[in-house]
Amino acid sequence: MNRSWNGTAMAVINNTFGFVFVHVPKSAGTSVTNVLSKLCTVLDIEIGGSAFGEAVQQAYFKRHGLSKHSTAKEIRSVLGEPQWLRLTSFGVVRHPLGRLASAYRFLRKWDSPQNRLHATVNEFKSFSQFVASDLWTEGDGPDRMFRPQVFWLADSTRDELLVDHVCRVESLDSDLHALLKNLGIKNAHLPDVVPRLNTTDVDSESGVSGLTSGLLERVRARYARDFAMFGYSLPEPADAHQDH
Repeated sequence: MNRSWNGTAMAVINNTFGFVFVHVPKSAGTSVTNVLSKLCTVLDIEIGGSAFGEAVQQAYFKRHGLSKHSTAKEIRSVLGEPQWLRLTSFGVVRHPLGRLASAYRFLRKWDSPQNRLHATVNEFKSFSQFVASDLWTEGDGPDRMFRPQVFWLADSTRDELLVDHVCRVESLDSDLHALLKNLGIKNAHLPDVVPRLNTTDVDSESGVSGLTSGLLERVRARYARDFAMFGYSLPEPADAHQDH
């Protein structure tokens, strides 16, 4: 089942093992789909990411409206309710603050015509300046990456998850291994450790400390639904113990 890999994330509809992977941008998608692509056969659909997935992506988008960053709702609409319910659906989430920092660093690094924010983001001297700006609060960003993670995984009107399972970046190795094993995938096809791909040089939650209470409040307000649905909490602000 080994396949070539070019290091970009994708959506996966796998009929061989019966699962759908909904890719949330900047939530370890490249790492996860590196594993999932190796499980795909002629029965399965890869959209974006792999060489094959990139080759067919435009055709799938033109005919079905599907892309590598399609939401659970969009994929369900195309598959139809019976087929969606037959398959096990899942996505991966991460701490909203760490995800925002990852998006910031990715946009600084990604020098491509597709990244219209490359020059603008590189004008910020720090992540704190970026958080203080309106760039990420008033726009969606490339591939809608500034939107909350629930946009991909939940019903926007009822705050109800549309996917069967949610894995977390913070426990990705054990979460993904358990989920795929429950689908009947043998250990020989499951890595003990999910390869960390397409990460930035400071791509960790430890790199986002030091924000003031005001800046953290901006993050909480923008991603309130993520914090509520996935149970994350904000770190202590840098100005928590300042005298007033």
